Amino acid sequence: MSASLATRVYQRGDVRWNAKGYYERYDGRKYWRKLCIVENCSKRAKTLSWCKRHYTEEKQKQERGESDPNLCLEPQRRQSKHNYQRYDIRINKKGIREQFDGKDHWRGLCLIPTCTKRAKKLAFCKRHFTEQIKQETN
Repeated sequence: MSASLATRVYQRGDVRWNAKGYYERYDGRKYWRKLCIVENCSKRAKTLSWCKRHYTEEKQKQERGESDPNLCLEPQRRQSKHNYQRYDIRINKKGIREQFDGKDHWRGLCLIPTCTKRAKKLAFCKRHFTEQIKQETN
């Protein structure tokens, strides 16, 4: 086997720089876990890319008014330009029909254009999924 085709075997604790711009540590099984964004901190990121300790410190600084004013510890919610109503339907960027649930989420709809039921398996509602399976077995 040539050296160029060999895959690297990672060990538990290996650290790498991710293409998204943060460090990750291998858990020894199959996951790369994001690390705290504070320099020289090797703890796992929990909240907004910080470990619990650094997040708590930053939150306390912010409460005392010592923190960077441009830093926001609260998760950013996008301000919607639209006032969507429950059952509104749209087509997302991937071309999948979605229906607004009236709260915060767009739920995928069945692939059949005339069906307005929520997608369950393989982008079909229960009824159309069953029909697809029956067609494939015949």
